[in-house]
Amino acid sequence: MIKYRLGENIEMVIDQSGVRLVQCTQCGAGLGESPTNWQEQAKNWDLPELWAGPLMSDLGGRHHLEQLFCPSCGALFETRIKEVQKHPD
Repeated sequence: MIKYRLGENIEMVIDQSGVRLVQCTQCGAGLGESPTNWQEQAKNWDLPELWAGPLMSDLGGRHHLEQLFCPSCGALFETRIKEVQKHPD
């Protein structure tokens, strides 16, 4: 079995027959076969940008933090800054 780290709490495992599985390193929950599409299986939580600290106020409220985490055990996979999509009036 071969393991490739995709992040602190996420990895891709390839077994002896070549079957690939992206999984949580904490609990082993499977998140699909693609190292680029596992985010679709992860749970997400959007937070105000100021949760990252007071210096984020320079972004002017136009962004939020998106955290992706394991749907089984809650281990954090990644946090990223995303621009808030404004709806036309």
